Amino acid sequence: MSIHFSQLFWFLVVTCVLVAWHEFGHFWVGRKCGVKVLRYAIGFGPALWKRTGKDGIEYAINALPLGGYVKFADTRDGSVEPGDVARAFDQVSLSKRSAIVLAGPLANLLFAIVAFAVMFIIGVRDDRAVLGPTTGLAQSAGMLRGDEIIKVNETEVGNWTTAGIELMQLGFDKQIAHVSVVNALIPGSAARSLTLDLTALPPKFDEQGVLSVLGMEPYFINPDSVIAGFSPNSAAQQAGLALGERLVAVNGKPISDFNGLVERIQELGKANAGQLVFTAERNSIRRNVPVTAELSTIEGVSAWRVGMRFERFETTRKLGPINAFVAGMNEAWYQTTRTLGIMKSLLTGKASLKNVSGPLSIAKYADESAKRGVSEFLKLLG
Repeated sequence: MSIHFSQLFWFLVVTCVLVAWHEFGHFWVGRKCGVKVLRYAIGFGPALWKRTGKDGIEYAINALPLGGYVKFADTRDGSVEPGDVARAFDQVSLSKRSAIVLAGPLANLLFAIVAFAVMFIIGVRDDRAVLGPTTGLAQSAGMLRGDEIIKVNETEVGNWTTAGIELMQLGFDKQIAHVSVVNALIPGSAARSLTLDLTALPPKFDEQGVLSVLGMEPYFINPDSVIAGFSPNSAAQQAGLALGERLVAVNGKPISDFNGLVERIQELGKANAGQLVFTAERNSIRRNVPVTAELSTIEGVSAWRVGMRFERFETTRKLGPINAFVAGMNEAWYQTTRTLGIMKSLLTGKASLKNVSGPLSIAKYADESAKRGVSEFLKLLG
């Protein structure tokens, strides 16, 4: 996996922010406990920048941004002036030393709560856990295209993020998942209770492919070709296409889903200089609508576009300050317990070490989340 400049930049931002805050926890509590601080450093190795503050502490940014440290005066390494012995780390009480050691992790926990709370105040977008085509275990359990997962065992599910985490942990533990679903494509459909047998999963599966292993595909990957919205100054809307119409053909060539539609637009747009004729259907009545597609480049991707949106079943979680803080605490607790559960699965051999992300994967995720906006980046940091 190669790494691009933007990925490297956001990796450095993520690493430096989290390391700096963690080490600040040790730094702040150490000073409050009366321990003398000699150095506060972000990164390891040779210093790229350093200066000594008026407080006598050396502040440094080092070459390897994979951690950091706070150096306290300590009589065991000879770094203590005779008049500062009482302020050495090893000379203060056990309770103060314990507080200093715990301050880093607790600072991270506080950061996570605040990051999640701000994320909820801004509003974080996610996709509802609506299924596309199903195969394998999911199909055997009775899951259908359009089914929305609303509960896994006792956990309420409102999005794919939560659904994926719950199913992954149950998969590692080889447990039975009792899943409640309702079909989002059929208004007013009743909820159904299904049993997903995760004891049949292969050993040490890849967490990033948990849905495909279960035979699930999120609906948003390939939604139906029913028009759900238009972009501003949309060529499709100006040509007369309407919300709720299903597109069934382009220039006479049939399509059945979103991916097929995209392929037809690109193929026929190129062949016909953007001159397209969409066949739209509503209540079994079809009509042909000529549309002129535009060739444009967005985020480095050049493509023929007509300005239509299709249903993804998106959801946005947005809360007021008080509720956001409570939700931030709940999210921090949820992510902590699930992370510990996954770590337990790794240590006991239930999960493969392939599921551990390295610096390159973190760089990729950091770059992608930054491009999606502030709330997504805060979600990653949290």
